[in-house]
Amino acid sequence: MGQSTTTKPEENQQKSANFKLNLKQKNWLVSLQVATAGIELGTGFCMVIKALRAGLFTQPF
Repeated sequence: MGQSTTTKPEENQQKSANFKLNLKQKNWLVSLQVATAGIELGTGFCMVIKALRAGLFTQPF
């Protein structure tokens, strides 16, 4: 039985070291993150506005 020269963690580290994003892929990833953040902030803002409007027009007296 021969022993391999690399262990599991070393193989995983070697695989991740070989995978690199090129500039176009990095730009797409940044654009996707910015768009997602904008959508999330916009959704949160709309929810706050709707909650405030619902509270203003349905005051129990």
